[in-house]
Amino acid sequence: MNPRRFGSGISLERVNPNYRATTLEVLVKCLHWVHSFLEWCKHRLGASD
Repeated sequence: MNPRRFGSGISLERVNPNYRATTLEVLVKCLHWVHSFLEWCKHRLGASD
């Protein structure tokens, strides 16, 4: 194992805030998709009424 390579792992802490931001972004997109899907289901159920 290269000690120099292992030492670069500390930079991950600096990257972490960006990682958290992108994770939140993906979560928001998923929630938006689920909301759109539920709205679509409501329209489908309303149309078949």
